Amino acid sequence: MYRQKQSPYYDPFVTKIPTDSFELVVNYMERHDETTAEFPHTHTSCEIYYALEGEVHLSAGEEIHTMKPGEFAFLPPEVTHRVIYEPNLPKKYFVVIFDIREHGASQEENSDGAVLTRLAAAGTHFGKDENKADQIFEGLCREIVSHPFGWRAMLPALYLQLILSILRNMVPGTPQEMRQEPPNLAIQITKYIYANYDQDITLQDIADALHISPRHISRLFYEYFGTGFAKTLSIYRLNYAKNYLCDTDLPVEEIASLVGFSTPNALYRLFKETEGISIAEYRKKYRSHSREGERLK
Repeated sequence: MYRQKQSPYYDPFVTKIPTDSFELVVNYMERHDETTAEFPHTHTSCEIYYALEGEVHLSAGEEIHTMKPGEFAFLPPEVTHRVIYEPNLPKKYFVVIFDIREHGASQEENSDGAVLTRLAAAGTHFGKDENKADQIFEGLCREIVSHPFGWRAMLPALYLQLILSILRNMVPGTPQEMRQEPPNLAIQITKYIYANYDQDITLQDIADALHISPRHISRLFYEYFGTGFAKTLSIYRLNYAKNYLCDTDLPVEEIASLVGFSTPNALYRLFKETEGISIAEYRKKYRSHSREGERLK
């Protein structure tokens, strides 16, 4: 069954890092690969995508950008985005979602908090990292995975170093720690969908799993991602149907059932609407790419 790999490099907890002129609030961090199917969404927070291996094709606003290893994207709030799902193109990248809260008492125009606030207001930025943030990310992952002595105390400093090192690429010229245990519920909802997209899941199922009401699930999901639960579930199913279309000769009727669609017509209709081509055209296009790749090996 196709689904996103369970990455050990995953932190769903909220980490608050206060400094003299601003507070950095990290909402979520995870390393992804080609098995991750993203849906178009927005945040009220800032977000960084960072390419580690392969090519990452990131749709932001009305454009699709190609990111190579060592390149990053900074997305301010309210920008609709997603990584294009291409299961036949290996890649690794990480995502960090965070907020920058400037202290009201800090009135200096060139304070770190003021500079970061201006960056967040300046719009989407794509650039090359000159500060070796990927090495900082590796250290952060080691702490999260192996849990050595003092790892909780190390995380805020590493997050601060990681994010500022990336944002420093956007700025001309040139922590205490708190950790809250409740996980980010909006992210937990997506994790449940990843694990169960092929089942007949409902808001009630997720509500039961997370011990909150279906109404709260629906509101929380929309507020965080700017899109609805049902549409998101369908996009997950469509993306993982691509694996079967590329890798197998299974009929569409069977593929639709395997990824959780109630009828094959629902898959046919959504595929054409979302991808702009028919399932038959998609299968022909990507199978020819696969055969060409095999011939070149």
